[in-house]
Amino acid sequence: MCAATDVFTGNAKCKGGSDKNMFFDLKKGASAVTGDDAAFRTTCCSSCSAATCQDWQTVKLLVGCGSGKMLSAETVLASSDCSIPADNKYKETCCINIPPPPTPMKCSDYVVGSEDASSAFPRAFPFVCILASFMVLVSASSCWA
Repeated sequence: MCAATDVFTGNAKCKGGSDKNMFFDLKKGASAVTGDDAAFRTTCCSSCSAATCQDWQTVKLLVGCGSGKMLSAETVLASSDCSIPADNKYKETCCINIPPPPTPMKCSDYVVGSEDASSAFPRAFPFVCILASFMVLVSASSCWA
C-alpha cells in the first residue's frame, strides 16, 4: 500500500525516476504497490502539474484562508517544477467564499399533494398515534417474554 510509505521517503522515491517533477500523492494511500520503484512511482506519485490545493496542505498547514473563506481542495494549483507556491498565490487560488446557508422555508411553503401543509397534519395525526401505540405494545410485550 502507498500508505505504508511516509511523505519524506515517498517524495524521495517519486523524484528518483526520469521525471523529477512528481510528488508522493497522499490521496493514493489505499493503492496497492507491486514491484520496484518504477511501479511505486506509477502507483503512488502524481505529476506536479496536476497538483491540487489539497496536495499543498502538507507544506501550507499554517496558511489559513481568513474569515468567510474556506479551502477548495479540488482546485488545481499546478507547479511545473514542484516548487512550493507562495502563500499569497496559494490563498488567491485555493481560498473560496463560504457559500451562504440555504434559506429556511416557511411552513406555508410546504405543499402536500395539492393541499397546503396545514391541512395535512389532521389527516396524518391518527396514523401517527396508531403507530406509536403499536410500538409501545410491541416493546411492552417483549418485557413479558
